[in-house]
Amino acid sequence: MTRSAQESPSRLRLSGAERRQAVLDTACDVFATASTFEVHPMVVLEALASGRPVAGANAGGIPEFVRHGENGALFDPSDPRGAADAMLLSLEKGEGMQEAARATALNYSVGRCTRQLEDVYRALMPS
Repeated sequence: MTRSAQESPSRLRLSGAERRQAVLDTACDVFATASTFEVHPMVVLEALASGRPVAGANAGGIPEFVRHGENGALFDPSDPRGAADAMLLSLEKGEGMQEAARATALNYSVGRCTRQLEDVYRALMPS
């Protein structure tokens, strides 16, 4: 959702999966998802890595990544007004949330996750 969509709802664009990264990089101010079944939502991490706040359903794995008011906003998936409020909050505080969004994604980088897994293996191996 872009700021112009907030001002004129007819300008809301649904990008589809093929262009997702291009949209995140250039045309998107906030990423919103109402999914209730994402266990490890890669698209949420992609949005955060792009510095986009995420308005996401408080369900599945989304709350693991989205911290309400810090890098996005959470909403009850059965509450359309809550979803709209989460998107508006993310738009209003968007620029201030960009750095926190990127920092969250860095916690789940390939390098960092690999090091954490190696540490677990080292701890389990006999000396």
